[in-house]
Amino acid sequence: AVGVGTAAMALVGYDRLMASLRLALAALAGLWLGVACHVYTGQYSYRTLSPSVRTAICKLLEPWGLRARVHVYSLALIFVLWGKPHYRNGTFQEDMIKNLRNVAIPGTGIPLSTFCYSRITAAALVLFLNPLVCLLGAVNKVRLELGPFLSLGQAAQRFASSPLLLTAKVLE
Repeated sequence: AVGVGTAAMALVGYDRLMASLRLALAALAGLWLGVACHVYTGQYSYRTLSPSVRTAICKLLEPWGLRARVHVYSLALIFVLWGKPHYRNGTFQEDMIKNLRNVAIPGTGIPLSTFCYSRITAAALVLFLNPLVCLLGAVNKVRLELGPFLSLGQAAQRFASSPLLLTAKVLE
């Protein structure tokens, strides 16, 4: 039988797990919205956007700080610079095809240059595949450090008592 303390710990762990999931989804929404707005405006500043859109982006990206905003901007620049002339090759796209042929998705051997032949596949990589690979990497890290989970309750209990995972501030 599960004791009251163990059940309470599992509940706290479940709450932390759900809070982390909400933060991850907010970060994903911030990535998507930030890339879309940077591609649309072609600049780092959000000043040209409507106040409501600007507020939404800032609310989603602000908790992660300047580094996150710069990272989102760097991802958006891929699409802004896509067909523009490049000093080493004809265009930025051609340069990515040549330079990313030796960089692979971890554990797969699939070169990143595979996704550089069209804007659609590059967008799929940036907006969907990269977050998915990051999620799988995080799950694998937790699995290796905390051991296999047998149930959601046990996962929540281990999550609650883990010194590896810090309580995250939930966006309000």
